[in-house]
Amino acid sequence: MAQAAVAQRRGSAPARPGIPAGVIAGGGIIGAGALTLPDVPTAGIAACTIPPLALIGFTRWRSAKRRVVRDDLTEALAPLLGPALVVKCSRWEPKAFIHPRPGRIKITYSASARDFDPKWLQQLLATVDSRVGVRYAMEFHRSERKTIVLSTKEQEDDELDDSPKTQLQQRAAVTVTETLGKQSQAAYQWSGEVLEGIDVTIPDEIAVKLHSRMKRQQIERVITAMLPGRWRARWDIESTPARAHFEIRPSIPEGGVVHPPPVITDENRYLIPTGVTEDGETTVWDLKSTVPHGLTTGKTGTGKTVDILGIVMEWTCRSWAAWIADPKQIEFIGMRKWPNVQAIAVTVEEQMALIVRAWNLMEQRYTQIVAGEDERDFEPLLLVLDEYTDLRSAITHWWAENKPKGGPAKCPIFGMIGSLARKARSAKIHLLFGLQRPDAEILSGEVRDNLGFRHSLGRLSPEGARMMWGAPYIGTSVPRKIPGRGIAMDADGDPVESQSYWTPDPRRALRDRKEGDLDILRSLLPAEVTHPRFDILIDDEDAATWLDENGKSNYTAWAAIVEAHFRTSAQADEIIDLDTIPDDQEMAKEDTSVEQSPAARSDRHLRLVTDEDEDEDDGYEPSTITTSDRLQEGDLVLLDDEWVVVESAIADLEDEGMISISWRTDDDDAGEIALDADETLTVRRAAEHPDEEDS
Repeated sequence: MAQAAVAQRRGSAPARPGIPAGVIAGGGIIGAGALTLPDVPTAGIAACTIPPLALIGFTRWRSAKRRVVRDDLTEALAPLLGPALVVKCSRWEPKAFIHPRPGRIKITYSASARDFDPKWLQQLLATVDSRVGVRYAMEFHRSERKTIVLSTKEQEDDELDDSPKTQLQQRAAVTVTETLGKQSQAAYQWSGEVLEGIDVTIPDEIAVKLHSRMKRQQIERVITAMLPGRWRARWDIESTPARAHFEIRPSIPEGGVVHPPPVITDENRYLIPTGVTEDGETTVWDLKSTVPHGLTTGKTGTGKTVDILGIVMEWTCRSWAAWIADPKQIEFIGMRKWPNVQAIAVTVEEQMALIVRAWNLMEQRYTQIVAGEDERDFEPLLLVLDEYTDLRSAITHWWAENKPKGGPAKCPIFGMIGSLARKARSAKIHLLFGLQRPDAEILSGEVRDNLGFRHSLGRLSPEGARMMWGAPYIGTSVPRKIPGRGIAMDADGDPVESQSYWTPDPRRALRDRKEGDLDILRSLLPAEVTHPRFDILIDDEDAATWLDENGKSNYTAWAAIVEAHFRTSAQADEIIDLDTIPDDQEMAKEDTSVEQSPAARSDRHLRLVTDEDEDEDDGYEPSTITTSDRLQEGDLVLLDDEWVVVESAIADLEDEGMISISWRTDDDDAGEIALDADETLTVRRAAEHPDEEDS
């Protein structure tokens, strides 16, 4: 395969059956209503009415008209050129709707054709001229390749400007017209030969259909597929007339974004910063929003734990308490002596007891509100439920083994979590879920409706993107080898690409003695302990507390969890020492149970995703062969011996029979390529139902 991974455009090819040119791959941009072309007769062609946005009806009608021209040429030239004849038309005259005229015709013919005969070319030109109604001249003829290219005589005589800049502006004009209507007006901003921006005035009949965020995003994807670079838009739909400014997306700085020292004021106390967007704006968890809980997802090496560490440290800097359930038992070792982290539960029994305590606190605060207390006086509490899929599985197994006689089929813990999700906001208790993959149980129903803060790290499958963000393409092209890169919510609640703050793990920062990381931690360390640590004590069946007045034990494992004791720790006020080289400190001990990747970065504890990791379980199916017109957003495609992810793939709005593809690499390089619709590619498609994490 000879295509280069750069922005390149090839000659047109016949559209594949069932994939009409102009129809957007993956479902398209579909609008309601109709916009009638004034210069196209309506009698007998209902498809000439153009739905706003993608103008799919018009595009299909136009493609059908062009197909007639190509088929007519193929039939007329067959006696002259033989059975292996292939006709490809491109550079169609922009406004020739009724009688389409290609500016360029590429013909591949049979070896039996008499191309050595001077009369052969004359007959070919005469046939094409008569069928199309335009005079053509030979652009070039390669007898050894059995290929001839014709271009219109008018183009040759008029010496039209065929510079790359002119071609790009024409392509941009076609794209704007096809997506935002024939009556739209565009102005282009250039930096030399580079198109940097497009200002579009949008007709009213199109603007009324643009209030849907998904439709606006779909238009941006079409622009990205059709033009060089990664594009976005700033919409002003409320103005008269409506306007849109399209611009090249700025790049997020490489090398990560260091967690800045907190500057806490009355105005931002309830805004927990987590990272930055491509515009440099801070992404935040707004605790005062009506949807008070949070969710962070990401596979190993993407930065999920780092994201949670940053949130916990920002939280405790505000002198608020944080409780953590750590099913892996090792992710938060470094936080054991962090001020205001009151508890880190590592066994399933401790984790269940911690959830029961949070639920009891919520009920207690509701009782206080009923008694007349002002809920604004309550102090916020953070309950982190990391690796929630593992936690849920462990609790389910525990309940199956320890369910008391007459107990419900499902562990009551899950009812408490649902109750916390619904009611905890008024009690100022906030849940933060951590997941390796988007989870259908979390991302559906009442829990999802209360997740005001969502952050996905790493690349999502289309199924995961739909669960996480409501659209199958958001986050499916995030570079996999940039830890902390993902999708977060901006100030308007829209999903945007972002880079999480780099927040070091205290355990590893102390072990490695990296002053840069230690300085970050010093800036985040609370000055004092306002919430002393407590130990979680669960009585065993031999405890005297279970004996009734007759000396008979009424112990059950569930009752022991519900009645767990929370005792102030012997090291309740001890603060982690970031200035002392650890020797026998617990957090300085190397965890030998976790295999260290040889690709681990020297300046971070995040483990990069290696090729071996990807082959082992990267969420993609085995490779297969498919044609370019069947590509979907999120597919992996092999271009020039490198796997790239498809960001968008659409039927080219300018060249019939071509598919315009925008792509990104795991290292965040990006480009565009246009391929014949029937060109074959090696593809790996995202797994529809990836395996769940090990329980």
